[in-house]
Amino acid sequence: MSVKAVGLDIGAEQVKAVALHKRRQQCILSGVGLSAIPPGANDEAVAQAVKAALREAGAGKNAAVCAAVGGPTVVVKGMRLPRTPLPRVLEAVRWSLQEHGLLPVSGAILDAQVLSTATEGQMQLLAVCVPQELMDRRQRILARAGVTPQKMDVEPLALLNGVLAMQEGVMDDTLVLLSLAPKAALVCVYHAAAGAPLIRYLQSPQQSTAAMIAEIRTAVAYFQAELEAESALRLVYCGPQNIFTALKGELQGLLALWNHHEDPTLFDPLARLEGAQRLLLDGQSIEGSQFTQAVGLAMRAL
Repeated sequence: MSVKAVGLDIGAEQVKAVALHKRRQQCILSGVGLSAIPPGANDEAVAQAVKAALREAGAGKNAAVCAAVGGPTVVVKGMRLPRTPLPRVLEAVRWSLQEHGLLPVSGAILDAQVLSTATEGQMQLLAVCVPQELMDRRQRILARAGVTPQKMDVEPLALLNGVLAMQEGVMDDTLVLLSLAPKAALVCVYHAAAGAPLIRYLQSPQQSTAAMIAEIRTAVAYFQAELEAESALRLVYCGPQNIFTALKGELQGLLALWNHHEDPTLFDPLARLEGAQRLLLDGQSIEGSQFTQAVGLAMRAL
């Protein structure tokens, strides 16, 4: 069976690869790869981990690979701007980011998607700003690993897109997505009516659990105020279970403050994909929730 698409998640401690192919409109899991990155690894060591994860996932030479960049220096931001001709949208985004002090002085790659255009003459955008040096390093690592990605995404959007594509639930709810990836934990708050998500990277849980909870609370409160409509919350999390266990006590207090009585939902994309039972029969120790970003990236490449 030929692999059609591979999502490649290069984290701080591990590289994860997920291979998918499509049967009609259904995504089928073809392979999973996981490789550890040694502490203090240089680019060559990370590239070797990328090769190992791709090999384990069964990614062939013709596979379409989607990789991503992420971290606190990556800006994903909803914007409202005066209606602007499409060729000048990025210029307007650059000016707006510069005015808010969000444009890296060392150079950046910008992208934007027009979400809607109002009759009053405003347009709603989803803007992305990636520091040039961050993109350059990621591409150096991919080149060392012999990988030419078909697409490059940003990690928070890959996570969100993966969850939205596979998560069952009421679409009128506000989704609070908590990703607990080591050294890259983030909260993503999304509602279809808002168009653009609110994304905030969090403190490392080893440094301050209280700081993470405070940031989640602030992000949700700000998003709901901007939404200007009442909406029930739906809290979904992914990532290592041991990190969530450390957060669980204080998170329950936050849920009580929100008058939210449902437990957070663990999102495990591997358990939802056809082919997983056969593929993971001998790998029951794999925490499927850690592969959410890789699955979202593979879906982008299909």
